[in-house]
Amino acid sequence: MLAGVVVDQVCFAPPAHVAYFAWISSSSSGFTRSLSDVSSDVRARLWPALKASVAVWPAAIYVNLAFVALPYRVLFVNVIGMGYGMMLSYMANRELQLAAAPSTLS
Repeated sequence: MLAGVVVDQVCFAPPAHVAYFAWISSSSSGFTRSLSDVSSDVRARLWPALKASVAVWPAAIYVNLAFVALPYRVLFVNVIGMGYGMMLSYMANRELQLAAAPSTLS
């Protein structure tokens, strides 16, 4: 089980996240953004998404296999996947934070 999770997180999660963020970045502009703009957008969003993936999926897989009854495993993973998809959508569509936030002190 552990080997499968590691292979998934190392081999499959990065390309899937890159494809998702590249698609969202280019399609949200009507496919008018340059490749360098899409690439920089993907680079800015990829690392936080991969950290979230490592936080969510190994725990979800463990809980699913250890505690969820067999007839409900697909439902459990689908619910987690829907929540994770909403989180990715939020991450893809939010404005990137500026490196130095402006101070509100006068």
